[in-house]
Amino acid sequence: MKNLILILVIFSLGCTKNNISKSIVLKNEVVFNGYKVSSNARIRGTEYWENTNVLSDFYIGVFQKNYEVFALPQGDAYCVWTQAICNGDFNNDGYIDVFNAGAAFNGKKANLSFLIWSPSLLKFEEKNLINDKTSFIGAPTKVTPVYLNGDNYVDLVIHGHADEGKPNSNEPVTICISDGIGGYDLVKLELEPKELLDRLAHEHGDVGDLNGDLLPDLLVVANTHTYIFWGISSFPYFTNNQYVTMNTDCAFYSKIKDVNADGFNDILIGTNVKNELLINNGNGTFQNKNIPYSSSLTNAINVFDYILDDLNKDGLKDIISMGATNHKDWVIEVYFQNKTGGFDRDNSWIEYNININRSNQNYKNKLIYCDFDGDGYKDITYSDSGLYPYTNPDNDMKKKSIFLRKGNKFIEASFFDFDKYAKELKEKFYVL
Repeated sequence: MKNLILILVIFSLGCTKNNISKSIVLKNEVVFNGYKVSSNARIRGTEYWENTNVLSDFYIGVFQKNYEVFALPQGDAYCVWTQAICNGDFNNDGYIDVFNAGAAFNGKKANLSFLIWSPSLLKFEEKNLINDKTSFIGAPTKVTPVYLNGDNYVDLVIHGHADEGKPNSNEPVTICISDGIGGYDLVKLELEPKELLDRLAHEHGDVGDLNGDLLPDLLVVANTHTYIFWGISSFPYFTNNQYVTMNTDCAFYSKIKDVNADGFNDILIGTNVKNELLINNGNGTFQNKNIPYSSSLTNAINVFDYILDDLNKDGLKDIISMGATNHKDWVIEVYFQNKTGGFDRDNSWIEYNININRSNQNYKNKLIYCDFDGDGYKDITYSDSGLYPYTNPDNDMKKKSIFLRKGNKFIEASFFDFDKYAKELKEKFYVL
């Protein structure tokens, strides 16, 4: 068959997992070389890196060397919380890479690690790019990819938390700063007064311009206190000079977004009591306004993430939220902003077809808003909060889905129908 030239692409994982077998690619079919970084990534910054089609939790589950397993015969299959993870181009080669800031519960559960895409091997390789080779910093809850120091490498703000299996283990924010030549330095930021840091554990945070000076500011959520540390143009890029502290209910999630479209970023706070909206007055001060909607779930709901977009094109920003009850029973909900500044829930927008029964599934800690099917409309997917080993038949990755925007609905479909590389990995590893 002269017109069929077979190209063998060999994937090698180099560890005790089942090696990915040879793949046969026919002539004229595009060979997958990796996920390319968009030309406008630097301009879009955090917004871009938090919403790519590269699902970092999935690749961590396959390519990161496991630190702990639950039980045999899991082998070296990774299983741990995957909260503080993100994408970035960490070696500045034009391909999207993956970062995991690590995890802990009564001791280390996962290393801080970079998964760097190899275009020659066609796989992610686990590497330690930290200059002093630090591989563990605790139990962070989130990492924000952001450009801080003027080079073209992605820097990272790691939002510390605490090892909940150990008392008095509160962790500060750590910045992971590129040295401009392929390495990174870790620096702990001890910004709030020590008596508050010792008493009030960090829960979450975000990074964004909150006072209009075009520098990213640091938001820290610490239970009953929420702090703003203003951005500065030089190292360490955030200062506690004239910092802001605000009382909040038992807050554990936050998002910086312009909710009322006035040109100034506001703050969304997720608590286990209610959602709070801190409206920016335009000068770096904020008015606390409870978001006037009630969830379909009980007061035990935890809201873990928000997307803001004008879904119905009426000029008002609407909210897509990700929540769960007691870290189970996850749900995606849509709320439309009305002319009075309130939000009305619309149950018709989310259609489940794969994860219809979510009653015993782990919560999803992050929403991702990206056009997966190329139709010009953004779709929704999520990052799983934790992974069973890929050899476990109950692994959440087997039901990894996206919600495709179709008219006035987001309709659930398999993620693997829109990513051939991820599908091949799934078929090799998530077969039980």
